[in-house]
Amino acid sequence: MVCTVVPLTFGGPRLHTPPSAGSAAEEAQAHLGPEANVVAAFHHIAAHELASEHSIDCDLLICGDDAAAKATVADLGKSMGLRVLDVGPLTNAGPIEGITAVLATINRRYKIKNSGIKITGL
Repeated sequence: MVCTVVPLTFGGPRLHTPPSAGSAAEEAQAHLGPEANVVAAFHHIAAHELASEHSIDCDLLICGDDAAAKATVADLGKSMGLRVLDVGPLTNAGPIEGITAVLATINRRYKIKNSGIKITGL
């Protein structure tokens, strides 16, 4: 299961409001049980970018505990022309989900719609 959920609360003191499980992806894993293979991905790519036909100028960060499930999601990202970076276990989903709040703030402040993340030095 690909978890794209980003726990955001608009109008409050914090935009990113992670659940007690640490991340929405970890919460999904707990709900679905150990037989489910949850991969956190696509959090920091705007929905309108994913729906478009043009190339997307950012990296796709993915995390999860099952290598085969991550490989499937990585193949999906690569088929979209994205550079996919495996950032480790599902416990890393919280920071990835939180990036969305930062990007939303950048988009508002600079009046853009498509800020993204690129990891340099690779």
